[in-house]
Amino acid sequence: MPGLKGETKVQFVKYVIVGLSSNISVYGLYVILALTITGPKGAMTTAYAVGMLIAFIANRHWTFGTQAPDGNPLGRYLLAYGLGYVINYCALLVLVDYFGMPHLYVQAVMILLLAIFLFVLQKHWVFKPKSAVQLARTPCKQSGERQQ
Repeated sequence: MPGLKGETKVQFVKYVIVGLSSNISVYGLYVILALTITGPKGAMTTAYAVGMLIAFIANRHWTFGTQAPDGNPLGRYLLAYGLGYVINYCALLVLVDYFGMPHLYVQAVMILLLAIFLFVLQKHWVFKPKSAVQLARTPCKQSGERQQ
């Protein structure tokens, strides 16, 4: 992992572990759904939602260990994954429907590309911790203090 240093390297390794474990199971769900119940886009939609939930919980608490997130991490997470979903859906639409590429291969490649894209968004935006200045400005209530 050239170029990654310290905390980012540890976070990336954890992110890969979470990603591999969730995406292997999600890809399995995708294959089962795509080949039996729905087409590729319906299967991707269901699998994407399941993977998103698993990854949010694991990445928030284990990968990035966000104790004091800046703002609303769930809202930013949903926006990031919503963007990832649109990119994924468009890739299936263009590469499978228009160019006739096999959807199983397209989806496998999209999982890898989106994983890198989403790591960067999660590290620098979704789970960005409050800065030291913001934490210092946050008033702490002491046990005997009255609230106004």
